[in-house]
Amino acid sequence: MNRAHKMKNRIPALLFLVLIAFPFLPTTLQAQNKEKESSLLNDQNLSATLQLLASPEFEGRETGTRGGKLAANYIASRMMQAGLSPWFKTGKGATQLSDYFQPFSLILYTPAKAAIRISPGKGSKAALSMTPDGNYIIEDAYQSINGQYPLIFAGYGVHAPALGYDSYKGMTVKGKVVMIMEGYPGEGDTLGATWKAFRSHAKEGFLDFEKRLKVADSLGAVALIIIKNEKPKGEIPGEKKAKKYCGEDLLYQDNEYLLPGKKPEQSLPCYYLSSNASQMICKASGIDNLLKTELSKGGLPQSNQLAGQTVDIGLKVTADTIIVVNVGGYLRGKDTTRTILVGAHYDHLGKRGTDIYFGSDDNASGTTGVLTLAGIFGGSGNIPPVNLAFANWTAEEKGLIGSEYFASQLASKPGIELYINMDMISRSAPDDIAGKIISIGTRPQDENLKDVAKNNDLALDESFTLDLWDVTGHTGSDYASFAAKGIPVMTFFSGFHDEYHTPCDTPDRADLRKMKNILRLVDGCINSIMQQK
Repeated sequence: MNRAHKMKNRIPALLFLVLIAFPFLPTTLQAQNKEKESSLLNDQNLSATLQLLASPEFEGRETGTRGGKLAANYIASRMMQAGLSPWFKTGKGATQLSDYFQPFSLILYTPAKAAIRISPGKGSKAALSMTPDGNYIIEDAYQSINGQYPLIFAGYGVHAPALGYDSYKGMTVKGKVVMIMEGYPGEGDTLGATWKAFRSHAKEGFLDFEKRLKVADSLGAVALIIIKNEKPKGEIPGEKKAKKYCGEDLLYQDNEYLLPGKKPEQSLPCYYLSSNASQMICKASGIDNLLKTELSKGGLPQSNQLAGQTVDIGLKVTADTIIVVNVGGYLRGKDTTRTILVGAHYDHLGKRGTDIYFGSDDNASGTTGVLTLAGIFGGSGNIPPVNLAFANWTAEEKGLIGSEYFASQLASKPGIELYINMDMISRSAPDDIAGKIISIGTRPQDENLKDVAKNNDLALDESFTLDLWDVTGHTGSDYASFAAKGIPVMTFFSGFHDEYHTPCDTPDRADLRKMKNILRLVDGCINSIMQQK
């Protein structure tokens, strides 16, 4: 599931009537698939696929890396083995693994150098020099910056004139480096007056952090320094080592990726400081006492021009073109005008130093689900009622880029009447102790898909507690690329956990029982939808 840091045919209402008639009996095709399902949908096969995709050899499957290429080749070989026709083949002759690939270019922006130095103003303390190693990460870095700029502190960076609060009121921002805080006004005392005043207006969106970055960008800031208002980690003996293993103390430095010709939503480089570095910079700039006083009361930190203080920035950004691939195959159906597409992203965060972000749940689990279902349907020997396509996307973690690119190329393909997405389907949230909750997102106009989910859930030996939600306005995974095209979606997700986006997301933590049950539910939904006329 990504960090952020995005066909036209409706399913006819007749499906609802079909389900009412007798929703719980397996279809003929389901019965024919039983033998193949039992040979693939078991702990051994699911575990083997998870362990390979999330193995050290695949190095976290980051987009454009050796590990990502190994994963793409493995997925293509599994699709070929399952008897799927290559989705992207254009020529004649024997099928090759590359025929399952949809290659496309990305521009990779890498911060090669990124040192900063805070120079003291009159009466301030010694200068503070920092490099990225353990101190900060940089995001939204698309161009090099080299120079000395005035530093200002703008509280939470909130622009809310309607509430009588504007972090930038009376301040000149253009040409300066702005230091702001993570969090939101009143977070130190959510029962206090400050939070109560802001809470009633939160729906207006001014607290959204991405919008705050765009405000600073629109005001002409050169860069943002974002500080944490919390104690440094590792104060308890032995805590830091244990935390670091699970990635909680690791600052994950990512790069920026864009399709050629696409401009970033905002290009203001952002320096995200660690807890320790935040305390150092607050002390060096002289705002540490101000923050202690204001925030301990749950109040608003007052903006400060920090007279005389400057920041030296030495940021060098390189831009390279890389070639990456989506992977896809399909089974031709009796009705070739209709297509159901089942997909999941196969990329993850990769490797940083000696730390591998294995991404077993995110999203080796969804990829395993796609390959397992492809094997069940492809190995059944039956021609499905409609086209069944299976795809794995790259660059989801970079902003849904792989699925967005695929969706942009859909004009020459058969009409896709439903996209089914699986992202993180092998774990549960900490409060879901029994592993019984499954989240399924759909568009509000596709009520029939909710009925499909409910009816097929009831047909399971172990039914779930369904969390049905509206995907409108959400961009948490690849379903958003298809919903934006007007394509109905069903997106399956089993819950966030403490190891999300850490090196501890490993195959040994998978709940294979829950994963199997989710795949049985997805399988049932596919069969129900295929049977509608």
